[in-house]
Amino acid sequence: MNNAEYNGWSNYETWSVNLWINNDQDSLNYWNKVTEFCYSAKQNPEGSYIEAVYKLSDYLREQFNEGTPITEGLYGQLLGGALSVVDWREIAEHFCDDYETELSIKSRKELTA
Repeated sequence: MNNAEYNGWSNYETWSVNLWINNDQDSLNYWNKVTEFCYSAKQNPEGSYIEAVYKLSDYLREQFNEGTPITEGLYGQLLGGALSVVDWREIAEHFCDDYETELSIKSRKELTA
């Protein structure tokens, strides 16, 4: 099942990580705040989306890889292998797209108020 599209995502592993993030409210809130932070830390206003995706994908990769409980043996190799094929950029793009949609909705509401 590795490296084959799955439910609209690049592979099963990416879909699974995104599903777990989005199905836990605390995790979702945390990653939404990290996404907002990545936008606020931008250096180039024209490249804010690209910069935010890059920063967020790095944060995702680092936190999920550092948080793995098993580091040795068969299970460690399997978990490491699964995490190595997760498309962190794709998950980051998903969060950044949602963030930009929220910003757009807020600005439209402010214009009509």
